[in-house]
Amino acid sequence: MKPQRVLIGKLPVDVVRLEDALKVIDELVMQRKGGTVFTPNVDHVVVGETNERFRVAYEAASLSVVDGVPVLWASRMLGSPLPVKISGADLVFPLLGLARDRGYRVYFLGADPGVAELAKARAERDLPGLRIVGVDSSRIDIGGD
Repeated sequence: MKPQRVLIGKLPVDVVRLEDALKVIDELVMQRKGGTVFTPNVDHVVVGETNERFRVAYEAASLSVVDGVPVLWASRMLGSPLPVKISGADLVFPLLGLARDRGYRVYFLGADPGVAELAKARAERDLPGLRIVGVDSSRIDIGGD
């Protein structure tokens, strides 16, 4: 499933609901090709106006879901309405549930020290049977322009 994309500023955002986003991610996992999921918010739209590397990364994203009501409103004002806000936080537990149901392995990466471990503990508590294969709180710095 390749969703329709619209531009908010210079950033592409996919026209999807939560169920559609989960289907796209499920297909990425089944295809074993990897992929990226971005959650653009107002700050990202602003950065995208002047940062070409940022825009290029967004253009290559496998899925870009609107993370923020102001971006949702902007899509409506621009005449390309997005159906619903799907923040990263909205996506995490449904995605973990999908992973559990499909038997996918999960790895928690990023955040401040200890956060990935807390996320793992909560996921194990709330989603018994989820296959968590590791955690790492290392910071990833891609540099900036």
